[in-house]
Amino acid sequence: MAGMLRSPHGTTRSPVSAKKAPAESTVFGYSPPPEVGLGRDVYKFLQRLDLSCPIKNPRRDLSNGFYVAEILSRFFAADIQMHSYQNGTSERCKRDNWEQIKRVCQKNDLSIPSNIIEGTIQGEPGAAVSLMELLYEKFTGKK
Repeated sequence: MAGMLRSPHGTTRSPVSAKKAPAESTVFGYSPPPEVGLGRDVYKFLQRLDLSCPIKNPRRDLSNGFYVAEILSRFFAADIQMHSYQNGTSERCKRDNWEQIKRVCQKNDLSIPSNIIEGTIQGEPGAAVSLMELLYEKFTGKK
């Protein structure tokens, strides 16, 4: 019995069978697109802004524009009132938040390409990361 593992049901198995299968499984031939993460400098930039909630999954967290508005409020405090933005998941909520963000950006000569905005709303892989990198470059002057 040395080297054997005992299950809660009293059966034993060898440690070799206890190993998990590789995480590279597909479901019906579909594998999810690879996640693109934020760079270290961008994460540090976001941490310095002291947002109400940390951005863990940019693709999900930035799609409704609420945290983008919160980031912009740190730089354009007079133009953004956070009570005007909703932290919801509906298409209407997302579109309303992003329309307000577009107006603020236009007023402050900050151009965000519409394909990045639309990709972020739709949750396309890499779009939210591109948006954060763009804002990082605009506000810090670094690449």
